[in-house]
Amino acid sequence: MARLVGLGRSRFHQLVKQGVFPAPCECPTTRRPYYDYVGQLTCLEVRRTNRGINGQTIMFYARRFGSGAEVESKARTKRLSDEASPSRARRQSSTVEGPSRLDILVESLKQLGLPNVTKSQATDAMSACFNMANEKPSDEAILLAVFRHLSSQNSGGNVGR
Repeated sequence: MARLVGLGRSRFHQLVKQGVFPAPCECPTTRRPYYDYVGQLTCLEVRRTNRGINGQTIMFYARRFGSGAEVESKARTKRLSDEASPSRARRQSSTVEGPSRLDILVESLKQLGLPNVTKSQATDAMSACFNMANEKPSDEAILLAVFRHLSSQNSGGNVGR
């Protein structure tokens, strides 16, 4: 089940103990845990909606599918000239730029279920949620606040107001 929802076994079991995912059924003869069809659907729904069965909001991290610059820089092999000059290798690796924090935020929001979010919407939501001159929130706090702000703006209860 952990593999099916895209988590490691230990993290999945932590979330089961916290009540985010349902507890597995137990086979009476072998006493092995398993998830029946309803349990599997429940686990997949928790993963899709980012809301546990206990009502807790849970943020699932996913691989970033950005420009691929990080993958290219790690996959590159060292050349002989780079081994001779460590400072040159540092200068060359610093010129490779990955996606910006705003790009990562927008991509994460799309993975959380807001497929039409734009950079300008994310920027407006960040300025509405945080006073960036005084606060230095973590990336996770920014993502959660912006997600909540944008999803509450477009909820069905706000239509016609």
